[in-house]
Amino acid sequence: MRKETLLLILLCITLSCTSFRDNIKYDNNRDMIKELFLYKCISYGYPDMKLSQYDNSAAVYLELSHYAPEAYLKIDSLAKYFVSNIGYEDTYYENKKTKSLFLQSMEYFKSSKLEDFIESLDIYRYK
Repeated sequence: MRKETLLLILLCITLSCTSFRDNIKYDNNRDMIKELFLYKCISYGYPDMKLSQYDNSAAVYLELSHYAPEAYLKIDSLAKYFVSNIGYEDTYYENKKTKSLFLQSMEYFKSSKLEDFIESLDIYRYK
């Protein structure tokens, strides 16, 4: 009886550790795809920089996070839409109006709206 109890306790501990580990993986994948959103915002916001030619971060995010291609397309579309809706501010640099693209992208990056969107992409996550 004592061995059975010990085995039951060990089984419960093992299952809870596995479940905890899986949650960490979900969070890591969500963080990576969220960071990809920020990368895409910068890329779309400054197209003259041709960021993808000099930085392979997007490829690394695609390789390390575990999502179906549809998730990446949704992130890409959201970033493109978000950046296209950032207006010019009343700030000037060398007599040109400027956008606070990075600031607004970072604010959205920290928002619960993006968090909810990223969470909705779990249906595209590979198990």
